Amino acid sequence: MKKWTRRLWVLLAAFAILLAGWRLGGENPQGRVTARFEADRSALEELALLSLKRGNTENIALPKGWQGISLYGGNTDLKVVEFAFGGSGLGSSTAYWGVNYVPVDRPLGFQGDAWDHWKVRGEGRLYYEPEGDNTCYVQRLAPCWYYYEARF
Repeated sequence: MKKWTRRLWVLLAAFAILLAGWRLGGENPQGRVTARFEADRSALEELALLSLKRGNTENIALPKGWQGISLYGGNTDLKVVEFAFGGSGLGSSTAYWGVNYVPVDRPLGFQGDAWDHWKVRGEGRLYYEPEGDNTCYVQRLAPCWYYYEARF
């Protein structure tokens, strides 16, 4: 029994090392999203304008690599077309990233939210909940386009 326990611990340690190496070796989400955004920008802009004109995102085919498109803002003038690119984590340790098209060119985060509390972070701004650990980093990529990375 002791022999199997030792083998199990060795396998778990090896898996943890491989996982850590994989996570550290990969490009950050912002780099991947920004590169894909630059490559697909004209197609994304057409889809954003189509979504706004139709008032929905039903049956819209996205360029390769993009996971979803959503329209937020309902009947308000502050509309956001969100292009989801990825996410990771489980439960209360989850992150999402992508880009937003905001016709009024205002930095809005995940699902079109603009939290009341924010601070300058690098070339963007970090929205945060003062009583919690939820955050959303937003950085302008081009006129009306914003990278977002939300962490919950």
